[in-house]
Amino acid sequence: MEQLGVDTDKLEDMKTDDSGAGGGSGVDGSNSLGLWASRNAVSFYEAQGHERVMEHNHEYQDGIELTLVEMEKQLIP
Repeated sequence: MEQLGVDTDKLEDMKTDDSGAGGGSGVDGSNSLGLWASRNAVSFYEAQGHERVMEHNHEYQDGIELTLVEMEKQLIP
């Protein structure tokens, strides 16, 4: 399997949460980017400039529970 590098990886999809749709954030731009990461991915996102906000226990439909870390990165200084 080929290992992908920075030059070949790309973000496939990003959308505004339904509660924020129609508010102009896609046109005006946003000053921050938020995401939920598994604990083992936190160090990767921290290296990219994201900061921890809070932890949340999430239970999936199959009953598996996983601790997710909410993270945020400021896009516009």
